[in-house]
Amino acid sequence: MQSHFHQVKCVRIFYALLVSTLIMEPTTQAFCQTTITSINPSTMKVGHPPTSSIQVYGTNFADPQSIWVDCTQLPQPLEIETDTNGKNYVDIPPKTFTSDQFKTARSIPITPTACTKDVPPANAQMITVVANPAFSETAPAVEALLGVVVSAASSTNPGAEFLGLGVADIGIGSGYPNILNTKAGQVWLSGQLGLKGMAQPGAVSGAASSGYYASAANATPDKIVQSFDASLHLGVQLHSKWTLPSTLNTGTSTAGDDESNYLTLSFIAGGGAVTPLSVSQSSPQVFEATPLILQNETPYLVSPTTSFAPSCFANPTQTPTCYVIFTPSDRTHFYRSYDAGFRLKLYGKDFTDKMLRFPGIIDLTVGQNEYVTGGQLHGTVLHVAGSGPIPQIDGFYIFGSMDMGLSTQNGGGPQLQLIPAPITTGLTAASPGVYTILTKQPNRDRYMFGFGLDVIHLISSMSSKNKNSTSP
Repeated sequence: MQSHFHQVKCVRIFYALLVSTLIMEPTTQAFCQTTITSINPSTMKVGHPPTSSIQVYGTNFADPQSIWVDCTQLPQPLEIETDTNGKNYVDIPPKTFTSDQFKTARSIPITPTACTKDVPPANAQMITVVANPAFSETAPAVEALLGVVVSAASSTNPGAEFLGLGVADIGIGSGYPNILNTKAGQVWLSGQLGLKGMAQPGAVSGAASSGYYASAANATPDKIVQSFDASLHLGVQLHSKWTLPSTLNTGTSTAGDDESNYLTLSFIAGGGAVTPLSVSQSSPQVFEATPLILQNETPYLVSPTTSFAPSCFANPTQTPTCYVIFTPSDRTHFYRSYDAGFRLKLYGKDFTDKMLRFPGIIDLTVGQNEYVTGGQLHGTVLHVAGSGPIPQIDGFYIFGSMDMGLSTQNGGGPQLQLIPAPITTGLTAASPGVYTILTKQPNRDRYMFGFGLDVIHLISSMSSKNKNSTSP
């Protein structure tokens, strides 16, 4: 064996997920009169052979058969070809690469010399093709958001609450999970379950001693509390996906990557329920029974009648003898809703994880909602909602929604003068002469917005990074 040869083993192939580039290590000399100038890789899938060929560009291809792949001579003769720019290349067919190569490695060495396991020439020129993980045209079926939600309703100041929400969007049928294969008629099952925020009646605080005017429904002003929210919808896709310019992508694309996003339109129908997770009122404010209250309101469960005592009407504006508290009516079930309408879904791309992101969703529906229409299913409620990933910020989502009653009716009854009882009286809800007036759920438009981190995606990304860092 010649002295300039020495015993070496074949190049060890390192497995590393999430790499999509070409590593070129040319030397000043070429072997077999061949100089490799570049490689144009086609789609090379991790865990699979490539689906199409790889073009090895070079000059002076005196013997293209001398090109070796992963220290294995190519099994069939290669032909020198010329592309439209007049550059010569050798086309390496897909069947040259085995599944095992892509299961254990993504770096496939290509050299234009007799790369044996014993003695590769010292001046051998080597180019390593780092297999580009195939971009998966699938999107996560679920996300779990932790964050903050700001909720409000008409006549209610906004308030922030904890957000803990699970969201699912699952296709049913042969096209799913590849979004490119979904067509008109594709069925989708979607839903959400978790903690948000909502407005509910609470005790009056800080009322001026001179009183103020409000309807009975507004006598117990709303406050934002933690709520439990659940919904389920069934959708039917109305067409194949549309292709849009890059909008919601994250990560860094490489040459040849398709950065376009996908848009689908579906008809959806479903329903849901929401309920507060705290008591509505613990210590209601005591008010004087003014003439307006005595004339327009009826006390609750006063024995033997359901009216104010005659003594309450004797000079009530001078020295009140009767007082009232306003308490929200009790409920036996959650606030229910149902709706139907249209849903747009926009799929961005995650070039780090080589897959689509959980879609951005825009809903436009009409239906009925007990929370919005006074605790009963009547009238028409418009629901507009949107959520989506933040472009170039991996794992973070923003969202917002609005429920608006379309009825022309407004207000919660006549305006009452509400004068808090003096503190010196020491009156409570249980004191004699204090009557209870039950208030109904008011008509309330509502809205919310917020942001959250998808913890499922975060854990998956961290797990992938840990596996890559420990791979040989």
